[in-house]
Amino acid sequence: MIMNYIRKLQSFIQNNKEYICNINEEDTACILIEELIRTLGWNTENLSEVKRRYPNGLINAKSIRSRIEMEQNDTLGDYILIHNEYKIVIEVKPLSKSQLWGNQFHFKKLLNNNSCKCSTCRAVRQQILKLLDLCIKECSVKYFVWTTGDTIIIWEIDKNLTSEKVFKNKSENRIFVNFYKCMKCVRKCKKCNIQRIEELLSKK
Repeated sequence: MIMNYIRKLQSFIQNNKEYICNINEEDTACILIEELIRTLGWNTENLSEVKRRYPNGLINAKSIRSRIEMEQNDTLGDYILIHNEYKIVIEVKPLSKSQLWGNQFHFKKLLNNNSCKCSTCRAVRQQILKLLDLCIKECSVKYFVWTTGDTIIIWEIDKNLTSEKVFKNKSENRIFVNFYKCMKCVRKCKKCNIQRIEELLSKK
């Protein structure tokens, strides 16, 4: 499944090279992320299954007043995938920022030992910690996904851990993949955790 998405991503990048540096978050979400969501078996036309830009806590709000209050708070993520008793939260960043935010060596270094001290990585890290904290507080969130379309990072949400510990947790379900790199080494994609992404994020 994911290999089909990688091929489409490769074709999109090749056909739009002159525009890549200006692709915004909305275009990234509409063109790439929704394609990835569909590839993983989710129905983007089913609004009870794929929710967009939902404020934190809105899913569980019971009254009109509580919904209005929650709409004034931070959003839980750009997409929430809902199936049975679990949710997957997806935060989207522009493809144009991928080399700045999602560069494999740069961001992986931050993930592994927090040794990257640049202002960009510090800002990204703080944003992710904030979203992880919201996911921990929200009922039934199983995974948090951060993606620029060509890079994806998955954290498994553990309600017993703080956002800092979830961020640093090196479990088998914390996945980091640079799809763009996978384009150049298709035969080695098993090492890039492609299969794990399918296992974790595909609609069950």
